Amino acid sequence: MIFPYRIETLFQCRPWANWALVALMVLFHFSGWAVLDYDTVYAMVLQDWSLTGLLGHMFLHGGFMHLVGNMIVLWVFGNAVCGNTSNWAYPILFLGLGMAAGAVHLVVDGEPMVGASGAVNGITGMALAMYPLNRVSIAWWFWFRFGSFTMPLWGVALIWFLMDAVGALLRTGNVAHMAHIGGLVCGLALGWLALRLRWVELTEFDNRSLEEIFAGRTVEERRQRVREAEQVERLARGEGPVSQLAQPPVIPRMTVSYGARGAVGLAGASRAVALNDPLVMPVTAAAVADWSRRASHIEVSPEDAARIQAGGADGARRQFELLYGASFAELGYSFHRSLADYFQRVAWQRIAPHEGPALSGFLRMVEEDFLAMRDCGFVDAELAARRDERRLADFLRGEGAVAGA
Repeated sequence: MIFPYRIETLFQCRPWANWALVALMVLFHFSGWAVLDYDTVYAMVLQDWSLTGLLGHMFLHGGFMHLVGNMIVLWVFGNAVCGNTSNWAYPILFLGLGMAAGAVHLVVDGEPMVGASGAVNGITGMALAMYPLNRVSIAWWFWFRFGSFTMPLWGVALIWFLMDAVGALLRTGNVAHMAHIGGLVCGLALGWLALRLRWVELTEFDNRSLEEIFAGRTVEERRQRVREAEQVERLARGEGPVSQLAQPPVIPRMTVSYGARGAVGLAGASRAVALNDPLVMPVTAAAVADWSRRASHIEVSPEDAARIQAGGADGARRQFELLYGASFAELGYSFHRSLADYFQRVAWQRIAPHEGPALSGFLRMVEEDFLAMRDCGFVDAELAARRDERRLADFLRGEGAVAGA
């Protein structure tokens, strides 16, 4: 037995709609027969072109394991799609894809059908269009042996498609293979169209979408487009454009920031972790994106520029104070407290699934400068001691344990 249990992606909002949908389906499975009469439930079976059947079959399942399998996949890929579309649009997408999958089944197969598999495959198709390169964690169990591995979403989707194609040709099992294929293809097409027409916009930290891969566009082009759109929004709100540097920063890549209010002792950082101090930046796609935008527009005074160009420990420390400091301070967070919290959570392996991708990207950038930070005194020995190198390396490779949601 194998099943996916996590996809590495960023959420732009909490996927409340998908959580509610999963809860509703589970609730209906166990209580639907007690609430509805037999004729109503029978009418919900997909067996003709009635609207009741086209919609209702998604909420009926042939057994407990049928329900569990669909809900696991819906939880993994539905959260990813819902968290990057909207909680208002997602239910419409789910129901629409389920009806499309049901229509394909009626045209090609025609046998009575129940289950949300077609809709779930449609959502998986949308996730494939948006995140083909993102890693999917898959658990396996065989007799008394079990383990896990990861592979990109495009590989998972390809395997499922081939299994359904073979099943449809050989007509194996009591499975609606054509509904699976129809849902996957419809979801893929809808996701492609949504990205193409900018109905859905990925974050500047996401991998390339399938549409970007085939169009030959880069993540940097999307990042520039996102930032230009933000400038337009700021102007529309009357806030004025974000000031641009006359000269690029000494470190041209995007980095984190530290700030004057972040210069606190590690004892304070420990208390912040224990008390959930608000000066610790939450690791969410929105917070990281907000930080990156501010870190990309740091103004450097002539005096600071001279200190940085002079080099040495003083210049390096000032460089980190600006690049790793100003943005955190502007957001009301502390770099030192935040880094202490992140190191501790990695060491204790207490990272929620939705935090993993954002935290991993953040710490990768910090790691590039960490030795220099320590050498110039920007990071002290006590804070550095919180950095568990082995577990941090495992986490950045995608092998670290993540707490369940």
